[in-house]
Amino acid sequence: KKAMDLIRDLIKVFLLLFDSIGTFIISLFLPSQKKCFDFHTVPQIIELNGYSCSTHTVTTGDGFLLTLFRISSKQNQQNGVHSNKNSIKKPVALLWHGLMDSSYTWIYPGKKSLAYELCDKGFDVWLGNNRGTKYSVKHSFLKRSEDDMWRFSYDEFVKYDLPNSIDYILSETNSSNLSYIGHSQGTTQMFGLLSCNPEYGTKLCSFTGLGPAASVQHCRGFLKQLAIIRLDQFFWWLQFRKQFMPAPESLLRQSLSLICWLFPWFADDVLRMMCGKSSTKLPRSKVTEWVEHEPSGTSVMNLIHWAQLIRPCTGKNKNLSPFRLFDFGKEENIVRYRQETPPAYPLNQFPSDLPVLLFSGLNDTLADPKDVEWLTTQLQHASITVTKINSFNHTDYLWSSEAPTLVFNPTIEFVSSQIPLIQEKEKQLFESDIVLQEYPAP
Repeated sequence: KKAMDLIRDLIKVFLLLFDSIGTFIISLFLPSQKKCFDFHTVPQIIELNGYSCSTHTVTTGDGFLLTLFRISSKQNQQNGVHSNKNSIKKPVALLWHGLMDSSYTWIYPGKKSLAYELCDKGFDVWLGNNRGTKYSVKHSFLKRSEDDMWRFSYDEFVKYDLPNSIDYILSETNSSNLSYIGHSQGTTQMFGLLSCNPEYGTKLCSFTGLGPAASVQHCRGFLKQLAIIRLDQFFWWLQFRKQFMPAPESLLRQSLSLICWLFPWFADDVLRMMCGKSSTKLPRSKVTEWVEHEPSGTSVMNLIHWAQLIRPCTGKNKNLSPFRLFDFGKEENIVRYRQETPPAYPLNQFPSDLPVLLFSGLNDTLADPKDVEWLTTQLQHASITVTKINSFNHTDYLWSSEAPTLVFNPTIEFVSSQIPLIQEKEKQLFESDIVLQEYPAP
């Protein structure tokens, strides 16, 4: 054991030295890049595209400070639309990003982004950011350097980030429900939330999932290979247990920035390797901006959670659900879950009356069509429509030139169609309340 600990410490020292020296060397080249390109935050990019953006902070039940962005047209802002709780009410739409992503993904393509399209159609648009991403790395009492700051997986997104954000938005807008649109892990969070807390279905008009991910048993490509060789466990053994793709000054981030600046096609190759084949290419003029935001970071523990789900279950665990909570190991599982293995998310409790629209790309190597099919079989009791797109990979739902036609327009039509139904339900409930008040039961 002492020998293994010594080897581990030597590897850590080598990697830290390599990171420090490499970061210094790369920084000698990057200043020229920084002078050539102006990097903007999400609110600045929104403003540059002709919209207004306000920033909101949500404090989760366990103390994280999450950042939400609210988009409106400048004309609406001048007319007093959704400037406060007493202003003109508009239907609310919440957009949530995927793994290693942030709210930037919804506005990256420019004025033809889904977020702007929804805003132009009259929606009050909100963009969420999970803990650990570029825009949500603050905590009420934990420091960024503390291990406990990064002890979370998407289980915490399900338990805190998403429901706390929904409650904040409904309170801020004085609304009783909103339309939810998630991509990748953004759908995972909602499937988890509505399985564990079905009552949140009453707070939603509809749920749209782009590249829905619950099971990833059929995940293909590079990420699956990393999970199979248990690279995640190697990081954990090295005690690298904090943020993955951390601060901008890290070697990994700066290396990616420099390589993409010198060879813009590299970003396309990385995306194809991770997400599947696609004819979509990142605009050369936006590659450096993209690198400043993507990947946006998460915890090592969250990556381990996904790796656990990707690796096939064998032996006595072969019957474990592919959509389950984090596996802490037998002893800690007993303490946390009162059983040796992590429990499944109870998809059978998913609300049956919530309208759901899913988009599945046949080239999507992360949310494989076979896994989407498994998901729909688990939700046979629910009202779900699945739209299959032959050529799409995991990012095409948002960034493809065909996305406005194949995804955005059907999504806006679907979301808009559900709003009158919800308002009619509210009206009926309101009238029912009046009757009960006038004629109380004996």
